[in-house]
Amino acid sequence: MTPAPDPPAPPPRSPGSPGPPNAPAPKPPRLSHAVFKTFDGLEVDVEGYDSGKGGKHYIDLVARGSGKKADSQAARINARVRGWQYRIPGYRYREIFQALSGLLAPLPHAHRKR
Repeated sequence: MTPAPDPPAPPPRSPGSPGPPNAPAPKPPRLSHAVFKTFDGLEVDVEGYDSGKGGKHYIDLVARGSGKKADSQAARINARVRGWQYRIPGYRYREIFQALSGLLAPLPHAHRKR
């Protein structure tokens, strides 16, 4: 009796692929976005994501300016933060990326006279 041939080798995986071909795709991080504007024309664009692993939260910053002073401030900020991701605590992340409902007070209920 002859032994059965070995099963064919699985196709090679590309680097960084999530797992076996039939495995579900990894869950993407939850992305958030906020823009902070100052009265002098400076805008700081904050993009954040929750890694979902151990409660790690990260942000990226990009500054823009409209006007001479704001442009120079934006250039200084960008020179300092370009290429960096900042890990921040969860409570800070929730403060930056609050849902609109968390910022608004509920309307008082109108009382009807009967």
